[in-house]
Amino acid sequence: MVYQIAMYTAKWCKACKTLMPYLEVAQKRGVHVDFIDVEIRPDLAELENINALPTMLFSINGTRTRSVTGASTEAVAAIKAFGVSN
Repeated sequence: MVYQIAMYTAKWCKACKTLMPYLEVAQKRGVHVDFIDVEIRPDLAELENINALPTMLFSINGTRTRSVTGASTEAVAAIKAFGVSN
């Protein structure tokens, strides 16, 4: 199975930076993480209707399974569990 997180972020987003350690651990577990800077790729953000940062889109084998917006405990829990219990 291919586990992927599309992380919509920006250089100025402090909340995004708080999630980075958790995303790095997910990468070490084999989860593919794409970091998409909305200022560099506004077209992708518009395509996915990204209205707030951070926003993460979780997919398994190319099928979206979940989206989480914000740097909440829910976001941290989603990152920690993804690819482990799925």
